Amino acid sequence: MKYLNLTNCLFALLLLAITGFKPLDVSDVKIQIITPTENASVKMGDTVFITGSVTSENALHDVSIKVRTADNLLTLYSENIHTHGNQLSINKNYIQTIKYKTELVLEISTRDHSGNIIASATRKFYSDKK
Repeated sequence: MKYLNLTNCLFALLLLAITGFKPLDVSDVKIQIITPTENASVKMGDTVFITGSVTSENALHDVSIKVRTADNLLTLYSENIHTHGNQLSINKNYIQTIKYKTELVLEISTRDHSGNIIASATRKFYSDKK
């Protein structure tokens, strides 16, 4: 009898695992970048304001914000935000430290509980000589 109860319990847990954890549909995730604007130019010492939002019909897990050079050699700003809500407002900033002209990329992405990127958005802007 104990074997039957254990089997039923394991079956119930398996059924819950299959039906209870709905994978996040990428089409449900909306990432909006407000600032910096596309092709904006920032000088060394300027404050770069990063604003936007991430929304989903389902709960999010992890939102990553990263500013890097387009050649991916330098990361200027990086932050991971853990959340279980279905919307996140982004209002961050950093001081621009590059003193030469180069293309920069803001990338905002969200990951599921397994660490897989499920949605991302990018914005191109530039550092400029002071």
